[in-house]
Amino acid sequence: MSFFSGEHVETLELWAPSRLHFGLLPDGYPTTSRRGGVGVMIENPHLNIIASRGVNWKITGPLSDRIQQTVALLWDQTSRSAIPLRIHVKSAPPSHAGFGSGTQLSLAILTILRHFQQNDADDDLQAPDRLGRGSRSKVGSIGFRRGGLIYDPGHSDDKHGSSDDQFMHFDMPRAWRWLTVTCREDQGLAGEAEKNAFSKILPEPARRVQLTRLIETELLRGIADNDIERFGAALTEYGNLSGTAFAPYQHGLYRSAAVADIANRLKGVGVHGVGQSSWGPTIFGLFPNQNNLEEFIATNSWLKDRQLVYRMSPTNSTGARLRDPERLEN
Repeated sequence: MSFFSGEHVETLELWAPSRLHFGLLPDGYPTTSRRGGVGVMIENPHLNIIASRGVNWKITGPLSDRIQQTVALLWDQTSRSAIPLRIHVKSAPPSHAGFGSGTQLSLAILTILRHFQQNDADDDLQAPDRLGRGSRSKVGSIGFRRGGLIYDPGHSDDKHGSSDDQFMHFDMPRAWRWLTVTCREDQGLAGEAEKNAFSKILPEPARRVQLTRLIETELLRGIADNDIERFGAALTEYGNLSGTAFAPYQHGLYRSAAVADIANRLKGVGVHGVGQSSWGPTIFGLFPNQNNLEEFIATNSWLKDRQLVYRMSPTNSTGARLRDPERLEN
């Protein structure tokens, strides 16, 4: 992610990718504090925000209420006032759809405030955990900075060791393309419903070992060898195994019957790496290149159903990006 090395600019544009989460690792022990998991950052959909100094605060565009809440949280318990900003959201991924929009938005606002508040702002605007992000998995927060595929092994208790900072980052083959399909009128679990579900899921040490081995011996090897069949098979299996822990709180492996139908259609015609991102309702699949993906879309008219939104995307390899739009126009 590129910054301006402390250089002051009047207007700032921030672009951030979305996150596909392949599934959390199960708790390994009763005292596990972070499950960990694996996921990837994608270019489409994306978050695009324009920010500039203002006389008074003005926040417009999609998710403006959430931005106001984030700003208030970041500046709570500080002894000084934030410099007023004009913030406009040009585009944003849908909320509670499996794209990690909450984490990306929170970190984007944190980045913008740090830039405009100058020097000592970092003392007040601390890490993402203050925003309540990364408590279960750091895929989205690391991905915001790095892009690519993120493997977070999780954080165990003192007896079994800690891997809090031992996340792994991988560049994906550039030609590979992601198809995402989202049910318009469905939403994944969030808020209290999500917390309640997690509070009832019991530790599964054996399944955690099984999934960790699958990631490290098959999924990551598929990337290293540019082998989409090996990667895709491991990804589909990972989603099935990870999803069983959450099956009692949704419609089996998937969020709903409609979401399950999308996944089964993709699996039925041999699409690589089919799975549900987080709690859904977005299903993803992987294709070897753009032409292959476009041919698939052209020959599968069911994707045009008005209840569905499909998107094509390369993997994001940069994380969030900053630029000065005024400089580019001059």
